[in-house]
Amino acid sequence: MWRKSKEKYNYKSGKTLSLLQKIVVLITLVVCIALLPTSLFTTQKVARVIYDRVSINAVSINNILCNSPEIRESLEKQNKRPEDSVDSFMAAFVNDVDHSDEAGVAIYDKNRHLRVLYNPGKLPDFEHSARNLVDKYAGRNNISYKENYSIPNKAIGFVKDDNKKTIGYVVTGYSDEIVNNSTIDAVLFLLSMTLLGLIVGIWGAIYLAQRIKRVLFGYEPEEIARMLQERDVILNSVREGIININSNGCITLVNSEAQLLLKQAGIEGVNELFGKSAKDVLKRVPLDDIIKEGKTLVDASVKMGNTVFIITAVPLLEDKNIIGAVITFRKKSVVEEMANQLTGFKNYATALRAQTHEFMNKMHVIMGLIDMKAYDELKNFTQEIAYNRQSEVSYVVTRLKDITLSGFILGKISRSRELDIDFSLTEESELHSEL
Repeated sequence: MWRKSKEKYNYKSGKTLSLLQKIVVLITLVVCIALLPTSLFTTQKVARVIYDRVSINAVSINNILCNSPEIRESLEKQNKRPEDSVDSFMAAFVNDVDHSDEAGVAIYDKNRHLRVLYNPGKLPDFEHSARNLVDKYAGRNNISYKENYSIPNKAIGFVKDDNKKTIGYVVTGYSDEIVNNSTIDAVLFLLSMTLLGLIVGIWGAIYLAQRIKRVLFGYEPEEIARMLQERDVILNSVREGIININSNGCITLVNSEAQLLLKQAGIEGVNELFGKSAKDVLKRVPLDDIIKEGKTLVDASVKMGNTVFIITAVPLLEDKNIIGAVITFRKKSVVEEMANQLTGFKNYATALRAQTHEFMNKMHVIMGLIDMKAYDELKNFTQEIAYNRQSEVSYVVTRLKDITLSGFILGKISRSRELDIDFSLTEESELHSEL
């Protein structure tokens, strides 16, 4: 398992965005793409709904007044006896019907004379626009609901008597400012909700990215990819077979050396080991003891196929829970060969130590003779040493052309002399070329 070390893994792949930044940017784009078109569409729909509601209210109030018996009777009286003033009565009735301070109402007689102007909200230019509507539609006998509905913020109606003759006109309407303010309020509300959704989306992206970073032990995806590449190189460069198994006993990792060793051992399907049960491959390895009980197997001789291997198996722990095991192995013959080589090196070292020891002994003798000023004995001793040494070296080097082997034999001669053992080479001992 990869664990985050105290020292941050130093990996740079140029000026790229971090995982946190990428997730935030991605989710922000997704939220913007999802919310902005929806908000724009909803804004248009809301503006249309507001317009429809204003138009419907105008037409509804207009229909109520046009079909009101009070308005009809008042206009009939006004038309028969113009000297009677009933305008105040109609104005009071309109006030009872329309309790809004936003709508305006204008009532005209059949001669298009203004009789009532109800405008508590002080709609700008309402009287003029109402007059224009009356002048435009006065020559007609009626107006369709669809056409009336399409008049911006206003509606016109015809007051008729019992003979279906037009005796007056009613115009109702709202100001553009009312529609615009209502639309702006709705749009601002939608935009605030969109902004809130965007903020929540960004916060969720940051939270998600931090959770992912914790799962990845703080590494960026590029760093993990780099470490995986390095891990593969390391696993495939070692001279030991490595197999990783999970807690279910399935193989999750096999390096190239393990495949080669198992193939040499005569085990089939070594290129398809991933996902297989380790018990089918490592039949004589006590896997249950390792992955269930947490036992460790160290340098055990186990035969797999037709080859004996030296195996070490160690359980993998995470928070004291066994999550798998790592098994390493090498051929026993290779290990024994390495042991023999180490033994040979030890023998070389022993021989060199013997030569050094013999040389130091002779040096002590020489120093003693010098202190005693026994120069004649010193001369004879050094001549004897030189002669014997030259004879030994000449005898060995002449017959053994390999310098390493010659040095090894000379060391054995010194070690034998140290142990008071008679050591000699026969005249048949020869090596004419280097090893």
